[in-house]
Amino acid sequence: MQPTRTPKGAARAVAIASLLVASTGAMGAGDDVTLMVKVRDFRNAHADFNLPGAASTGHVAGLVSSNLGNQGAPVLNGQGREVLVPALDSSGAPVAVPSGASSGEPVHQFTITERILIPEVSYAVQVELLGAAIGTSRYDAPVTTRIRVGDRYLMPFGDFGHPTTGNVNDVQDVTGWVNPDLANRRFVYTEQLAAGTPITVEARSWLRSGGSGRSDSNWYVYMDENTRDDSPQVGVLRDGDPVPGITGIRGQRSAAEYVADYVDPDTNTMRLADNQVIYLFELGSNHSSSSADFQDLVVLVTLADSVSYFEDETTREVGDRGPCPGMDLRYIPADEGAESDGTVADADSFGEWFTDRPSANASTLRRLTLAREEDGTYRFATDDYTPIDGELMGDEGAEHNRSFTFAAAATFDSTRCSGQFVEVASGADVWIFIDGTLAMDLGGTGGDKRLRLDLDRLDLTDGEHEMQIFYAQRLDAASPLEIRTNIRLRPVYSAKLPTVSAITD
Repeated sequence: MQPTRTPKGAARAVAIASLLVASTGAMGAGDDVTLMVKVRDFRNAHADFNLPGAASTGHVAGLVSSNLGNQGAPVLNGQGREVLVPALDSSGAPVAVPSGASSGEPVHQFTITERILIPEVSYAVQVELLGAAIGTSRYDAPVTTRIRVGDRYLMPFGDFGHPTTGNVNDVQDVTGWVNPDLANRRFVYTEQLAAGTPITVEARSWLRSGGSGRSDSNWYVYMDENTRDDSPQVGVLRDGDPVPGITGIRGQRSAAEYVADYVDPDTNTMRLADNQVIYLFELGSNHSSSSADFQDLVVLVTLADSVSYFEDETTREVGDRGPCPGMDLRYIPADEGAESDGTVADADSFGEWFTDRPSANASTLRRLTLAREEDGTYRFATDDYTPIDGELMGDEGAEHNRSFTFAAAATFDSTRCSGQFVEVASGADVWIFIDGTLAMDLGGTGGDKRLRLDLDRLDLTDGEHEMQIFYAQRLDAASPLEIRTNIRLRPVYSAKLPTVSAITD
């Protein structure tokens, strides 16, 4: 029986198909995660590859644009900046932050005119209820509150006009009311506000007009005060002010108790940041009365240049999911140095890195397996990543073939607030994109570069998303690579990995 001859192209297709089947089988049978990577090999003479160790740039951020180009590959920006110290999270660990994100800074430039806060620069605002207590000798009285930002009224703590459902009084045992909007007593306005936009806080107290008190019709407005008017019924506390010394009426908590977290015990004065102010409302008696205790509503207002300043807190706005409870999203920004081209010749040469160019590169597919660890994470680690030794364009007389790139694509299911992360350490250029947007930037050659990307920083919706990893080994020296994640990745094949090319067919 004579052997059959298979055309060269068909043989290659069969080999690739076998490789895909083998990889898919491994995914289904074991606990490891296996990615298919498209490896592209380059001649050592290429301007961007086989760079001597002396050409090492270390970490250079900003070399590529924040979005993938039309061909699904990174696009060269032209110039980046040396990263002397990467961004650090609250524990001091190097952390990847979303493209264009701000760690946030406090806003100190504001005035109080007749108790109206007027920031002098663009700002974000957080309002926090520190406490409220008011009542008669027979029952606890409802208190409602709202915020006015410019001409817009906001009611994050319940309806201002409904004493039953909008009640923020700390003592609610008599009526048994439960205000669902008090599950979180902090509110961050999610829009950036223009300089000069005033902020005011309004408050109402209600007295019973009859009935059981469980219906809005059983109550009427007793006092209606706000920080917009220069009312003596509203007190203002700034840093260094004396702590209020008024005792709460009928055993109620005092204003001093409500602001205790902001008191310097050594001086018995207020210890507030320059970007904070506390308002004290008296909603039951005339301000000059002996019954005035100024703790019927106590509100802290904090200003910053960006909403991200508040993201270490559990924040919420109606219709907004906010950051995850307890997760500190603030960070110390990267310490950057001089501009750097990352030893990339130009946009044309960079355009060859992750696209098939028979005149410049040759390509093949490889498997990259992240082994499941005992802690449930998946990890790939090597001291020297050389997947194509002796292949494609060859080692060219060197010990290893080091002039290459790879691209990998995978889908995954994002689950909000589940602690999903990807951590990468490498001496090569590495970029990770999520849904086509830059999420991790480890550009540059050489150095001990390591970043961790917490997916909750990206505020992804629950459901399926796509991750793409781009890698470039360009130095004539060993390059370690470590990828660690707790995400179960599903490899993408034909959609993101074009037909394998070769120098000749």
